[in-house]
Amino acid sequence: MMLASVKGALLSLQGSVVGKRRKKAWRAAPAAPAAPLCIFWNFWKQINNRYPSHARMWMAPIRSGLVDQKKNDYEGSMNDWLCFVNETKNDYGVDMSVLTKPFSEEQRKYYLQTSLWNNLHPHQVVGTAAIIKEIDCLTATVDDICEVRSNFSSSILIENTRLCGFGGWFDVHFRGRSDNPAQQEIELTTAPSLDSSTHWGQQVFLLHPPFRTSEGDDVNVSFLMNRSKENHRLMEVDLGCEIRQSSGKLLPLFKNKFYIE
Repeated sequence: MMLASVKGALLSLQGSVVGKRRKKAWRAAPAAPAAPLCIFWNFWKQINNRYPSHARMWMAPIRSGLVDQKKNDYEGSMNDWLCFVNETKNDYGVDMSVLTKPFSEEQRKYYLQTSLWNNLHPHQVVGTAAIIKEIDCLTATVDDICEVRSNFSSSILIENTRLCGFGGWFDVHFRGRSDNPAQQEIELTTAPSLDSSTHWGQQVFLLHPPFRTSEGDDVNVSFLMNRSKENHRLMEVDLGCEIRQSSGKLLPLFKNKFYIE
């Protein structure tokens, strides 16, 4: 007979199939059917110690040639569209120009507003990284993770560079629980790295156009991420950014909408 669950398998280990000698062990445990459930619970507690107990989300300003590539891709797509509009009008007498605006919005969303998976080189990080969310995996509720909201600051560390966007990554810690702490805490990070890169890579949010920044400039960021109203499997990000130069000059606030798809 195929059992449907681990719990079912444990509950089955108390009949004649156990044998006379093993029955003594079962009788030493709490009364059936609590015995297999007791074993199951202790087994589950040990397994849980192998899962992350805490997690953090990070963001940092970056520089990247992708910002130019994506802008060129967008402009190339629009040029192709305009050629198509002209050809259909000249050759067939059909004017498709009424669709230019929605097509442009669609292409802008795809090329300029959709976040990208990327393996960043550490040298592409041009400012200090900031934690935007901390999660206790043992106590977190659905409401705790429905949205990620953070206001953070980052200082530019490189002289005369471009602020092309922001990179995001996460790390997790294995600390166990208060009643069963890990003997040694272990960290798994997906931060940009030369020697320890992972398949998770980083999420990149590109700014169009990029900004010139210099060492000592402060970047103040407002970040909000929540589920898409159209598809709960997708995420939307509202990102606002204000740059205060080392001279004290404050550049105008700018806001961007991004899509994680």
